[in-house]
Amino acid sequence: MTKFTTRPLDENNLELVRHWRNLDHVRTRMATQNLISQEEQKAWFSRINKKQAEHHIYSLGGVDIGSANISAISTENGTFEAGIYCGNSEYLGHWVNIAASLFIYDRAFYELGLTQSTAIILDDNKAALNLNKSLGYISCGRHSGHIGKYVLSKDNYEVNSQGIKKVIARNMLSD
Repeated sequence: MTKFTTRPLDENNLELVRHWRNLDHVRTRMATQNLISQEEQKAWFSRINKKQAEHHIYSLGGVDIGSANISAISTENGTFEAGIYCGNSEYLGHWVNIAASLFIYDRAFYELGLTQSTAIILDDNKAALNLNKSLGYISCGRHSGHIGKYVLSKDNYEVNSQGIKKVIARNMLSD
């Protein structure tokens, strides 16, 4: 069995995450698609450390795969935004990315006690659209011309994630 792990993002991992974020297969799926400099990355890290947010690196069998985060946390409203991207191109389409998503949502809903996630997704990001739909996200309009807005309640997540969690558990056991 190959072990799925996460660890908090820290200064030692900033360059790895910046490298991943600047890869074409990641960057072109983001609302903001510019290349990020080292200075911008350091400034971003300084800002996120002052906000209510969590950023993690996820790995499989000791191999770093990608970044998963909970941001825009509002404990007052019970809301958050979740994000994930696979930086290691050898793992594109791999179940480990879904496991990372489940980790983030479980953390937000069950450990932090939040009740609703919001998301903005590019219309051509079919992988994210399909995953979010399978988790129970519902369209709630447009963010801009080519970016949709979506919302996921804790209740919808609980109902929709059960089958996905079983499939991921089987994959974790078979690897």
